Amino acid sequence: EENAELLEHFVDSVEEAPIVKTAVLISVKNMSDAWIEGKSYFGIERPAISGNSAANRFIDDVLRVFRTSDMDTVNKDIKTFLAIGKIFGKYSSALNSGDYEQITSALINGGVINGVKTEIRANPNMKTLEDSVDEIFMEMVSDEIYDNVKYSLADREKLFGEISVALTDTANLGDAARANYVYNEISGAFDDFGIYTTDEMMRKITDVLISDIPGDGGMVSSADVREYFDSLIQGNVADN
Repeated sequence: EENAELLEHFVDSVEEAPIVKTAVLISVKNMSDAWIEGKSYFGIERPAISGNSAANRFIDDVLRVFRTSDMDTVNKDIKTFLAIGKIFGKYSSALNSGDYEQITSALINGGVINGVKTEIRANPNMKTLEDSVDEIFMEMVSDEIYDNVKYSLADREKLFGEISVALTDTANLGDAARANYVYNEISGAFDDFGIYTTDEMMRKITDVLISDIPGDGGMVSSADVREYFDSLIQGNVADN
């Protein structure tokens, strides 16, 4: 964190020094290329979150922004990257624990997701990354659904079925009414399934499912829900 603050002060100091700023721009582009390729940059390793491929894909997406940085945006891009790093760093112990409850609590109750989104929204060069932030949390939920040995295939299909019914039955409701109805229905389903959640976590799960599983003309099948969670799991497998 101390190094991040020093770098931030340095970035501010070169704002009026075009030659130095050009060197900084070239350096961050080279750094991002090296880190995306899995290499260190002058002995500095790429930041990583162990056990969460969605988080690491997100870090790569942020690094790719530096490929489009220019003299007008590079300072803001660096500051956004450092701010996101501080947020992840504050909860690094929980995020790297490998424990579902610790990780999801940090992401939602601890404010990691909202904090990162706030930083992204403040930077026009990174706004396109906002949706991928939710995947970090939803991948953890998917891992818990699929990987916990106490849940059977029948359990999963029951959960997917209840989610699909809640989404379909509310397709014609207004946004607020739909969110509340789906929240109430799937909260019970997750409780029955035995997955740890908090109220705030369930609100996030509700919002993401409504947004990411539109169905066919409002009709959402169990297969649609299964395919959504499958896609998160497959992304995790592909990255490991």
